[in-house]
Amino acid sequence: MEKNKFKDSNRFLIFILIILSILTSFIAYKTYHREYNVKNVKNIKEEQEEIIVKNNGKKAIIIVPGIGCSTLHYLGKTNDKYKHGECIFFRGDFDNWSFLDLKNSAVKALTNYKLLACNSKGEGVYKNVGLLENYDDVDPYDVEISKYGFCSMFKNLITYLENKYGKNTEYKYDVFLFNYDWRLDNNFNGERLYKKLKEYDDGVIIIGYSMGNLITSRAAKLLYDDNDIDRIRLFLSTFPVYNGATQAVYFLKKGKIANNTFFDVLNKIYKIDLVLIYLAKNYPSMYQLMPNKEFSRRNKGFMIDNNNLKLNYRQSMNYLKKDKILNQNLINKAIKFHEDLYVNNKHILNYIKNKYFFIGCGHETGDTLKINRNNNKEIVHYSYSDGDGTVNYKLSAEPPCECDSENIVLFKSDHLNAYKNNDFLIELTDLINLYVWQ
Repeated sequence: MEKNKFKDSNRFLIFILIILSILTSFIAYKTYHREYNVKNVKNIKEEQEEIIVKNNGKKAIIIVPGIGCSTLHYLGKTNDKYKHGECIFFRGDFDNWSFLDLKNSAVKALTNYKLLACNSKGEGVYKNVGLLENYDDVDPYDVEISKYGFCSMFKNLITYLENKYGKNTEYKYDVFLFNYDWRLDNNFNGERLYKKLKEYDDGVIIIGYSMGNLITSRAAKLLYDDNDIDRIRLFLSTFPVYNGATQAVYFLKKGKIANNTFFDVLNKIYKIDLVLIYLAKNYPSMYQLMPNKEFSRRNKGFMIDNNNLKLNYRQSMNYLKKDKILNQNLINKAIKFHEDLYVNNKHILNYIKNKYFFIGCGHETGDTLKINRNNNKEIVHYSYSDGDGTVNYKLSAEPPCECDSENIVLFKSDHLNAYKNNDFLIELTDLINLYVWQ
C-alpha cells in the first residue's frame, strides 16, 4: 500500500514538473517573442533613419545599386490582399537561400506582378507601390534587404565601411545604400540622387554598380550645371553599363536573361517570361540600358538583319522602332537620356577628377543580336565576345571618357556575383582607404 502511495506521489510530481516545464517554455516563448518584436520595432525605427537617410552628417559614402536591387513594397492601406509594407518583389538572403525561398519569391512575383506595372508613359500604374517612408508594419527581414540590397548583396561592403568609417568612428561618414524605384526613368532617380548629394557639403564618395552608374552620371551632370561637380570626391564605378547592352534588348523581347541556366530553370517551373515581357515593356530604365551610339560606334552597330548584314546605330534603332512589342516613346526618351550626359561633346565622366572603373571579364557576353522571323515566330540569336556575362567589356562597360589605363581594373567575375568576389572587395576598399578624409 505504501509503495502504491509512493508511486502515485511520484507520478503526481512528474506530472507537475511536466506542466511547469510546459508553462515555463510557453512563458519564455511569449517573452522572447514580445522582446523580439519590441526590439524589432525599435530597430526598424533606427533603420528607418539610415535607409531613408535623414542625415545630419557632412560627408558620406553612398552605394548606388543596379536595376532590381532595391526592395519595392506595397505602400497603401491594409486591405484583404496586401498589407502596408509588404514586399512585392523578390526577397531572400544571398547566403541562405533555399528552394522554398525561391518558390515563395517566384509565386509572390507572379501574384503581385500587376502592382509592378507601368503605363505607356513609364509611370507606375499603382501609386501605392515603391519605396517605404516608414517601417512600422514591416517584416524586419525586409528592412535588412532595404539596407543591404537585394539578397543582401552589399552587406559585406556596407558593414566594413560602417565599422571603419561610419558615424561611430572618428571619420563620421554616413554610409548607406541609395534605394530607388528601378522601374522608373533614370532621369528621375538621378535627380533624387543629386538632391541627396547636395546635403553633404564636405563631399561624397560614390560606389556605383551596374545601372547605378547611369544614375550617378545623371546626378553628376546636374552637379556640373551647378558648378559643383567636385562635390564628388571619388567615384568608384563597378561593373558599369555606360554604353548599354544587347542583353537589355533580349530581355525586352524575350522576358529572360540569355544563357542564364538559373533563370531558364526558374522559367520552366513558373513561366515568368511572359510576365516580365509585360512588365519591362513600359520600364524606362530598361530602354536606357539598350545599346547607345557609343556602343554602336565601337561595334559598328548592334544588330544583324536576315541577310546577315550588320545594321548601324540608326538602322538598328529604326528596326526596333517598328517592333510592336516595344514602347516607341520610351526608345526615343532613352536616346535623349544618353545624349544629355554629354557636355561640349564630352561625356560627363570626363569632368569627375578621381574615378576608377572595375570591369568584369572572362565570360562570353552577347555583343550583336540577330532576329529571324519565321512562320510568325521570332528567334533571337547572339554573337559573343568578352565581358561579365551580362555587360560586354569593350563595348558596354569601358567608360566613354578619357581615362588612364591604371584607373581601369579588370576582374574575372560575372555581373551578378561581383560583390561576392573577395579580391574585388579588397581592391575596392583599398582605394577607399586612400581617399577618405577627416
